[in-house]
Amino acid sequence: MISFSFTFDSWPKDPSEAKTIKKIIAVFKYNSAPGFAAKTLGAVFTIPNYFKISYMYNNGENPHLNKIGACYCTDVQVDYAPDGQYTTFGGEVSEGGGVPVHTKLSVSMLEDRIITKRDIEAGA
Repeated sequence: MISFSFTFDSWPKDPSEAKTIKKIIAVFKYNSAPGFAAKTLGAVFTIPNYFKISYMYNNGENPHLNKIGACYCTDVQVDYAPDGQYTTFGGEVSEGGGVPVHTKLSVSMLEDRIITKRDIEAGA
């Protein structure tokens, strides 16, 4: 199995964009967390959701980059002070004040199976 990570460095231009970044972070956190399934003799955690990632170009998959198999998000790290200083938009909280002006999101992924030479020869 192959593990890899992506880092997204976001500089929203206004509080509205900062709220969208917050929603994106919530999607990664939610989908990387296990679920909880009730059983007759107790409870069991369920596996986190799968991610299917493709590199896109001009409305199609980019054939010049490697393909990524189905994977799990194994870690989500959020840094609200990537420059060493926590800074937010001003104004009332109800109007978007207090949201960060710079956010760095790092997600670690793990493919759900071992990629073999045969997979690579087939374009994986």
